[in-house]
Amino acid sequence: MRALTASAYTAIATLDADDVIELDGTIGGIGGCPYCGNGRATGMMPTEDAIHMFEQMGIDTDIDVDKLIECVWMLDDILGRPTMGHVSKAGPFPTTSDKWYDPNAPFVETFEQVKHFKLGPSVYEGGIYPWKEKIRSSQRPDTLTD
Repeated sequence: MRALTASAYTAIATLDADDVIELDGTIGGIGGCPYCGNGRATGMMPTEDAIHMFEQMGIDTDIDVDKLIECVWMLDDILGRPTMGHVSKAGPFPTTSDKWYDPNAPFVETFEQVKHFKLGPSVYEGGIYPWKEKIRSSQRPDTLTD
């Protein structure tokens, strides 16, 4: 799936103002050739990954990535397995300090725990903390208090 998203980036990066491009993708990256006989073996560009990339490139898509991620999570539940996109797992790139991840978070090991970017730290409660002491940084004033 990464190659498809990289190809879309390359195509968009070479466009002029008068150019038009049509891209094809699906939420979670599911779909593709119906002749493979196994939905896990096929795949398309994950829409959530492409939209997130476009937004990071400064292209306004007018799409709510958080709502799109919720749709992917619903699809995961319907399929009974995780789909192949990455933004729905790792979260959108945190562009403001209020969206930064806690540097003192425990190991995040499951697809449920990784949803902390949207659902908060309660999803990794009871996780394994590898830190002997809290990480503190003047770059992260929120880490300087207990």
